[in-house]
Amino acid sequence: MTRSVEAACARFAGAVRRLLDPRDALHRRLLSESPHFLPNTLAEGLRYTLEGYTETDRLVRFVRSETAGAVLPERAVVVLGGVLPPSHVQAVGYGYWLGARVAVKAPRADPLFPALLAEALGDVELIDGAALPSRVAMADAVVAVGSDEGVRAVQALTPVGTPFLGLGARAAVAIVGAAPSDETIAGVAKDLRCFDQRGCLSPIEVLVLGSSAAVAEALASAMTRAGPRGALGADEDGVARFRELAAMRGDVLWGPPDRSWGVVARTGGVVEPGPGGRHIVVRAVTDALAALEPLRGRLSAVALDPEVAVSPSALARLGAARVVRPGELQQAPPEWFHDGRRPLVHLVRWLTG
Repeated sequence: MTRSVEAACARFAGAVRRLLDPRDALHRRLLSESPHFLPNTLAEGLRYTLEGYTETDRLVRFVRSETAGAVLPERAVVVLGGVLPPSHVQAVGYGYWLGARVAVKAPRADPLFPALLAEALGDVELIDGAALPSRVAMADAVVAVGSDEGVRAVQALTPVGTPFLGLGARAAVAIVGAAPSDETIAGVAKDLRCFDQRGCLSPIEVLVLGSSAAVAEALASAMTRAGPRGALGADEDGVARFRELAAMRGDVLWGPPDRSWGVVARTGGVVEPGPGGRHIVVRAVTDALAALEPLRGRLSAVALDPEVAVSPSALARLGAARVVRPGELQQAPPEWFHDGRRPLVHLVRWLTG
């Protein structure tokens, strides 16, 4: 049976509070069993990204403001990808806050966090891939998050008329001036450390409107306090190749031999995909918007130095749904325009007389 929005939001906020509470068995199990993040990294990332999801009244206001007059779904299916806890919380929340009965397919890479979230909620059903086609066919709303290919595969299963929200792979960057403040550098380092740079809101490059060497050195100094990171699995090869390419190009690379982080300074060119694992290019550019062109349509967010004059509207046209100060990139609130869209509006139906 479906429940009221108020009851659903209260239950969801309580579940997230359990996952954030060091005294709770679910929190302790998550930190001890996660194969992707070290305990300190995971605990810090959860606090940093999910506090806003513990506020019942805030969630209710958001749902009511977005869906006034709409027909809410009774059954929702959520297909998760990746290993990032806030991404999973958001995707499940979009269906759950509406009062729907939610079935979740966890990603093969990370069955643990969705299982603990489902246990905390108490009434979310976990399903496998074999059950997915039939469940999607009968759903009132479908959410898919992960790679672009994975999202398209779920969309292909979804009837054309069913409300569908697909959230694919995106990237974030930071843009700073030639002499950023200590606070700005500390903020970039915080965004880089969070969840070991494994999410769509993790910066893959720092664009500097000036010389890159001094900024890279300052960021490297801030990263010396980062501590170790979790293993990346097959993605460790990407980190190794990133470092090898930097050496071949004659780039200066700051970072310890254990590859727990790395900073490279470059001049000119455009933004390139990064390896993750807290490895980043600090790139000197004269035109930040031109350097971002390869990310058009895939840019998720920008950490913008308050001393830099780059138009947020121009960044939005490239795809950015959030333009915030460095240090706030991964602190996306429940109400954010996810990938530039209003997610709840995509999951309800509208009637006209």
